[in-house]
Amino acid sequence: MSLDIGVIVLAAPATTAAERAAAADRLGAPPTGSVLLRTCHRVELLGTRATIAAHTGLLREGQRLLGEDAVRHLLRLAVGLESAVVGEDQVLHQLRTAVRAARSQGPLPPALGHLLDQALRQGRSARSWLPARRRSLADVAFDQLDGIDWSGAGVTVVGRGPMGRLLAAAATTRGARPVMTGRDGEPSAGDAVVAVALSGRWVMRPEVAERLVRGDTRVVDLSSPSAVEPSLASRLGARLHVIDDLTADRSSPGLEDERLRVRLEREVGTGLEAYRAWVAAATERDATRLARLAADQVRDHELEALWRRLPDLSNDQRLEIERMAARLAQRVVVG
Repeated sequence: MSLDIGVIVLAAPATTAAERAAAADRLGAPPTGSVLLRTCHRVELLGTRATIAAHTGLLREGQRLLGEDAVRHLLRLAVGLESAVVGEDQVLHQLRTAVRAARSQGPLPPALGHLLDQALRQGRSARSWLPARRRSLADVAFDQLDGIDWSGAGVTVVGRGPMGRLLAAAATTRGARPVMTGRDGEPSAGDAVVAVALSGRWVMRPEVAERLVRGDTRVVDLSSPSAVEPSLASRLGARLHVIDDLTADRSSPGLEDERLRVRLEREVGTGLEAYRAWVAAATERDATRLARLAADQVRDHELEALWRRLPDLSNDQRLEIERMAARLAQRVVVG
């Protein structure tokens, strides 16, 4: 099907967190009638083909998808097949928030608006049968930390937002003792892990940063872009794990088996067929509307010619002829 829909995708690992942040800054506020989605691993602009063409230069690092390729991508995104952790919840919430923000600025084009609604429905459908306790990005991050004795380990979580709460929950599940702090919080001496989830830079006193460098604490930074100062990041070296390190992880016991992928792909297929049906119906409605307009124009032209040829017709006769012409035009259009 030919659709006036497109998307520009900047996602890890094809783009870095810094590249995504810079591209989003260049774009600024998305144009009315489009949707800007920003998550830990991606920046995406969804809109009409004209909108995508106009903003390709600003988002030059991204991949451009048009028509049905864009439709399929958005459905896969909503059900969790494009996430670092298959079937995770956050991307669906972020997509819903992005759509709500876009609609608060003005109406979306009908084809795009209906597609987004369909994607959100398929995302909710997928979550209705997934296990209640599922791995999160925080679980993936902690799984990559080899050699940690989690039992009773001290973990400082810097950031109290949704990702910070996921980090604290993941630490608790492993038997650690997480302590959540705000942006100004500092890690405790002897921490096994410091997990950071902030918007903006994480700044600490120089002596605390020095203690962190000289110790053996592992640092997990799930901020996008990274909240750790570049100089500190360089000194931490391999003990720092940033969010883009997680995109290659595809081991998700209980979720990433083939049956889950097949079932999620089935959700995508269901959404795609439903959207195709809507497009077909909309196309048929448009064709009927155009045919009716054309028939009305022909009818009006012929009636005007008839009035000129038969100027002595009474008003009642003219009215009856107009009614008959309208019925004929309707039958021709409807069939």
